[in-house]
Amino acid sequence: MTLVIRSVVLNSLEIYNLLVFIMLETLLHAILEQVDQPKKDLEKNLRALLNEAVEKLDLVSKQEIERQHHALHQANLRLKSLQEQVTLLEQQIHNKK
Repeated sequence: MTLVIRSVVLNSLEIYNLLVFIMLETLLHAILEQVDQPKKDLEKNLRALLNEAVEKLDLVSKQEIERQHHALHQANLRLKSLQEQVTLLEQQIHNKK
């Protein structure tokens, strides 16, 4: 009879410990959810602030920089060609004198 009672008591203790464990796990999960939500809100707010700040800056895309670089290069080539033409014309004028 004593063995049966102890078995029931042990089973009750095991059930109690299991319930306590489940309750603690549920509590921990709830706390972590509460902690995680402000983190998500903070991240969302920071992203919004950064996007707003970037929109206010006068930025251009990499493609636009490359396009401007190419245009500048072409202008420099044209300028060099025109300078050579001017030099030739000056030499022609100087030779006629």
